[in-house]
This record gives sequence, structure tokens and C-alpha cells, in this order.
Amino acid sequence: MPKPILHGKYGTHHVLVLSDFPPSTRTIELEKLFQDFASRGFVIRWVNDTVALAVFQTPSIALEAQNHVQCPFVVRILDEDDILLGSIPARGELFGSLT
Repeated sequence: MPKPILHGKYGTHHVLVLSDFPPSTRTIELEKLFQDFASRGFVIRWVNDTVALAVFQTPSIALEAQNHVQCPFVVRILDEDDILLGSIPARGELFGSLT
């Protein structure tokens, strides 16, 4: 059974917050930003029209992706006490294992 985001093996540090992009941005556009990490597994999950999450298998992959991506919007690690957590749907399967 997948673990909820706050009780998972890695807490929230395997999740990148992608924000402040145009509302017209599509999932495929966000996926292309991380195409070099496709073989290591990640998923994009939407929070609203201008905020999405990139969920990686481990914090080290998320940090590498954060340092690698070149884009004009905000890309940051999701903090354990992030105010954004209140906006994320309470669906533990969003943050469970990707394997």
C-alpha cells in the first residue's frame, strides 16, 4: 500500500514543487523538463493551474533534477512543513513508491 507524503520513507524531500508557470502549461511540457530522469522514474501531479509536483523515487534524484533543470519558473524541494501541503489532495497514492 502506498505511503502518504508525510509518513513515507523520504518525507517530502523526493518531491519538487514547480510553480509560477503560465496556466496554459501542459503536463507534457513539464515532463520534457525532466526527460533526462525518465529512466529513474518520476511523475507529475497537479495542485492547481500554476503549481505542479514532480515526484521522484528518492531525495537525491529530486535534488539532482532540481539542479539540472533550466526553466523560467520556480523549482524547489517540498518542505515537510510547507504551506502548500494544505492544498494537496489527501491521496496517499500520489506519493507512494514509483516502482
